[in-house]
Amino acid sequence: MTILSSDQKIINKFLKELVEKITDKYSEDIDFIILFGSAARGEFKRGVSDIDLVIQLKNSQRQKEIEMYSTKIFWELNRKYQTKFERVLSTTKSPNIIDNFFKHIEKGAHLYVPIFVFPPGWLDWEKGRITRLRWRLPSIFFIHQAFIFEKFKEEGKILYGRDVRSLIHPKINFWERWKAIQIPFWLSLFSVAILPFAFKQAVKYAIKAVLYELGSALDFMDIKPKTKAERIKILEKRTTGVFERKFIDFHFKLTFNLLSSRDVGIFSQASQIKSGVLHLTHKDSNKFVVRVFWFVIRTNWSVFLARYFTKKNLISVLVGIITLAIIVYFSISFYALYKLIHPKPKPLTASPIHISQEYEDVLFLSKSGDIKISGWFFKSSKSDKVIILVSGSDQNRIDPGYGTDKVAHDLLSRGFSVLLFDFRGRGNSDYAIYSIGAFERYDLTAAHDYLVRRGYASDSIGIIAISLGAGTAILSLPQIPQVCGIVADSGYADIRTLISRELPGRSRLPKFFSWGISFWARTFYKVKFDELIPTEVIRKFPDKKFLFIHGNKDEDIPIQDSILLSKASPKSELWIVPEAGHVKAYQTAPKEYIRRVTNYFNEVCN
Repeated sequence: MTILSSDQKIINKFLKELVEKITDKYSEDIDFIILFGSAARGEFKRGVSDIDLVIQLKNSQRQKEIEMYSTKIFWELNRKYQTKFERVLSTTKSPNIIDNFFKHIEKGAHLYVPIFVFPPGWLDWEKGRITRLRWRLPSIFFIHQAFIFEKFKEEGKILYGRDVRSLIHPKINFWERWKAIQIPFWLSLFSVAILPFAFKQAVKYAIKAVLYELGSALDFMDIKPKTKAERIKILEKRTTGVFERKFIDFHFKLTFNLLSSRDVGIFSQASQIKSGVLHLTHKDSNKFVVRVFWFVIRTNWSVFLARYFTKKNLISVLVGIITLAIIVYFSISFYALYKLIHPKPKPLTASPIHISQEYEDVLFLSKSGDIKISGWFFKSSKSDKVIILVSGSDQNRIDPGYGTDKVAHDLLSRGFSVLLFDFRGRGNSDYAIYSIGAFERYDLTAAHDYLVRRGYASDSIGIIAISLGAGTAILSLPQIPQVCGIVADSGYADIRTLISRELPGRSRLPKFFSWGISFWARTFYKVKFDELIPTEVIRKFPDKKFLFIHGNKDEDIPIQDSILLSKASPKSELWIVPEAGHVKAYQTAPKEYIRRVTNYFNEVCN
């Protein structure tokens, strides 16, 4: 037979009279009344414990009326039985401003509120879920609702009406378990935050966090002992591990404690402080609050390890981590690729009159489809040779960093006609994704065919291309093998190496994401990086002579790339420009640049 304390006997009388008065007046409206918490467990202490009473209604018509009446009777009986709820509950006012501030927060969070009156439809008792729309969002993320309903089922005490405890079958998933151990964490964190200016309240919330943690930690591990002593003992046992191995005559044994006996002793300390048996100094209170915070973190981590990091679950955990890592890797790779191939179009602001007063606006379709390519054509009457100037990755037909307009002007003055155009997605051409040469080569092929239609022979058409445009020019060679020559200024040798090298600067991602970017480019956009290797293309044209130009101060594409390109083409020429940066050869040595380029085209073009 259980021996009741004097405080428990008082609360039993209190509750009996409270329920009788409420049901005498509203019996037709009330479905049932259930009690849980310390009063239901027989652990009630006046001035220390709060009360948790739920009134489930049959209809919502008189909810406010019943709530107000129940509250009125509650406080009348509080005075009659001297239960001292005014010290504990958040629904009372205090002469202290700070106390009132925290009571307001507690009331908003439904802490230390004695009576909850629920109309039908707010709670799903069978599934153990909060269904009221207003409470739905916080219940999903902060309230461990399944465990609350489980407490109704296990320790709840029906004071009136039908017994719903047998109907409660809450589904407890990982998310519900996780929320259970997060509530003590947030309470302890809050107690640390308010410690400098409200140490009494900080101690109060730290105590609640500790006592909450004891139940939540074991709920997380799906252990339900009845007494507090059993809970503490089991928690200590379940967070102690033994590693033992035998090797012939050698016996190795290691015992490790995720939580020690001293750690779990904080539960008893918190109970003593709450009941008034133990009084702390201001200094000790500060230590207690901080200790609680670290204890909650350690306990949460310990029970998580104890439940999930077992031999049985280790493979599942590893598979889960690897799966998550793969998902994150490919998601980031796809986003990085998307940003790379969808650059913001750079509008064309330059004027052709800076090159020559005589020019034509031209328009032709790319060889890959109905994408319109826009350009300028400057005709020279001095010869039948024509040069196509090809820009780099982020520029339109005029690249001021290279000096496209000046190069075009110098070529015209030496008798070469010049065609400038915007690749797809740039300048005045139609917008399309940037494919690092995979589709842009069809734009360059279309530019060549446009000149052929104007009457120029293929072997009198040359190309000067810079940076990534140089790679595009070489990649287009299988479609236009008759072009007389290509000048590749600051070009790259292998797109795979280029992406791996450029990725950290362009997207701030490590180099190993280049494989994921390549995967998505091939899968989603049909761009195969292993087919975009200029050195491999050049090897297929051993009889063609190229002119490779590279600055020895190039920090974007290293000079080694042009060296590799020249080695792949024995008949070609490599000019290394001293002190020149990326595509800065013309600006560094403009006269020598034009001399070498024009001599090259006069040699290779008919």
